[in-house]
Amino acid sequence: MSMYPHPIAPIPAETAQLAWKINPKGTLIMRVRDRLGSLYQDEDFVGLYPATGQPAFEPWRLALVVVFEYLEGLTDRQAAEAVRNRIDWKYALSLALTDGGFDASVLSEFRQRLTEHEQAAVLLEKLVQVGQQEGWIRSNSKVRTDSTHILAKVRRLNQLELVGETLRATLDALSLAEPSWVRSHLPAEWGMRYGLLINERRLPKSEAERERWARQVGADGFVLLHLLQEPETPAALRQLAQVQTLQTVWQQCYQRDEQGRVKWRDGPRVEAKERLISPYETDARIGCKGTKTWLGYRSHVTETCEADLPEVIVQVQTTVAPVNDVDQLLPIQQDLLKQGLQPREQLVDGGYLDSEQMLLSAKLGIQVHGPALSDQSWQARTPGGYTLKAFEVDWQQQTVRCPQGHQSQSWQQSLRGKQAGSINVLFARETCEHCPVRAQCSRSLKQGRKLTWLAQWGRSLHFAVGSSAREPTSTQSRRASGAGAASALCGGTQFHPPGCLVATRHSRQAAARVLWALDGCLIFACCSPF
Repeated sequence: MSMYPHPIAPIPAETAQLAWKINPKGTLIMRVRDRLGSLYQDEDFVGLYPATGQPAFEPWRLALVVVFEYLEGLTDRQAAEAVRNRIDWKYALSLALTDGGFDASVLSEFRQRLTEHEQAAVLLEKLVQVGQQEGWIRSNSKVRTDSTHILAKVRRLNQLELVGETLRATLDALSLAEPSWVRSHLPAEWGMRYGLLINERRLPKSEAERERWARQVGADGFVLLHLLQEPETPAALRQLAQVQTLQTVWQQCYQRDEQGRVKWRDGPRVEAKERLISPYETDARIGCKGTKTWLGYRSHVTETCEADLPEVIVQVQTTVAPVNDVDQLLPIQQDLLKQGLQPREQLVDGGYLDSEQMLLSAKLGIQVHGPALSDQSWQARTPGGYTLKAFEVDWQQQTVRCPQGHQSQSWQQSLRGKQAGSINVLFARETCEHCPVRAQCSRSLKQGRKLTWLAQWGRSLHFAVGSSAREPTSTQSRRASGAGAASALCGGTQFHPPGCLVATRHSRQAAARVLWALDGCLIFACCSPF
């Protein structure tokens, strides 16, 4: 399928005349065309198509349809029907009244091309550019960032179900690709053993039987991997995605001892960022934030929050679920700068706050605000307990004085690991052992009170923005009313509340919902590659 760029066609006179006769005041879709008719151009999507082949449907039209269908909450099939049957959609797309439209599969193919060429962000970036030109977005607008979960469309599998279904899916893929090789090389009893989906069969109940079945599955998987490495095996089979998944899952779940016996993998578990949870969606991971645990991805949404302007989502970043919010603050800010946006303030929740990140943000000219992190120590939860604030710190002399006037014994700075740069202060055991207020300060029986602070620059920054590390009242009210950035984009599976976005296989690539004002109306659109 090929594409040669063409200018946006004018609206056919007959279509325009009928559309305005039926809708004298116009419709939302018609107003979008009148104000944003040149939003997308064919030139924006040249890289998605080869130079030869059957001519493709004009991508500028498909991009608008993607916006329209999420604007009205339609499926691909319903959107394709709207192109064929609705006058206002024909008006917006410059189609003749007799135009038959296109098949619904064209939309999914278009999103697939955006995903494969990593161009999904183009839809959002063009909208942001128009927002800046129209004055809906200021280059130094105040923004807020929050994260939400996107659920993968997979079942939660335990380890026994994971290995069983992974092997079954691999055998299924091999049977489709090379059925003759499967019949000639694999045991016939495997058809009975792995013929059913894992959720359609009864797994063993007793622990011993489950262990025996796990070893059987593991041994069969190793046999299959060995057969696939044989010289006479077609090379195309080794390149199948399911075969690669089988190899990864077996490396994560199984090991063989010196006698070649198969058993569950010993040692530390694979990190959550690397551990596969499904043989069908290999990019999905287990995520955890507070008390919420989910399977899928994590999406970070940044929107403007000026009092006198509409709220416009200007940046969306989707990662695997285990990536912490604080690790994405700098990439989000760098992406905003690439778009020509340098927000003067950025409101975030506690998950994004970190002294180093706040310092780096300040160097970029962005002042980060968020809720002050609460002290989780037992001293803070005990009435009269001595928290860090009760101690006097002399950064020049590198000493600390406790509320009873005693001076610290040692001062050490961590040089490695996650605590690199932090200051560890220790009081002598003899000093604390007979202190009259020991019950309010330390419970250690082996040493005196131990304190940990950030490095001097980090602590200074922390106290300098102490007033900033609390959400303004206006922001609190926005979050309380559900108007925060995360409320604009939420994840779901088959069971999801109305308005939630159902994530599918390519949800990690990009998703963006855009708000803009048009003739006094607030328009809500979603641009997504799924």
